[in-house]
Amino acid sequence: MEPIQNILQTELVSGNTVGHFAGFGVAIFCTLLLAKITQWFFDIQLKKLTARSETVVDDVIAATLARPAQLIVLLLGAELSLQILVLPEWVSQFITNTTTVVVAMLAAFTASRLVDALYQTLVLPWVEKSDTRLDDQIVPIVMRACKVTIWVMAALITFSNLGYDIVSLLTVLKELNTKLKK
Repeated sequence: MEPIQNILQTELVSGNTVGHFAGFGVAIFCTLLLAKITQWFFDIQLKKLTARSETVVDDVIAATLARPAQLIVLLLGAELSLQILVLPEWVSQFITNTTTVVVAMLAAFTASRLVDALYQTLVLPWVEKSDTRLDDQIVPIVMRACKVTIWVMAALITFSNLGYDIVSLLTVLKELNTKLKK
């Protein structure tokens, strides 16, 4: 047992030991396994569940969320795996910030795609059946407003998670808007 401990504690690069790299490798393997399980869950199990319902809404939601869920598992697993290694503080912070931005943008992109998919599946057939022209004009405006709201919220949440004071940022933007109007 002692020779194994000596091997695991052998330093290789920049304070990282064989044990660190072994732990990193195991964590990456677990991440890939969890991503495969996520894919299996969405592709097989969730499809079975959604096939039982009479509506197509749950089918659309499951199909839209499948790939992004797998990507989020991979991103977060990679970040957690890298935390096992001894890295300079600035590298760790860069990895955390990058992951925060990518996950937030992926979530916003997924929400935007979900809005599009639900629009195509639910709203568009309803709009086409109606006799009025008002809904043909209002629905695209509401869709754009939903998407803008999603992206603005994602940006605000991202800035907040990166440590920026959102209230101050919004105050500056409000004052800038006021000055531009004059």
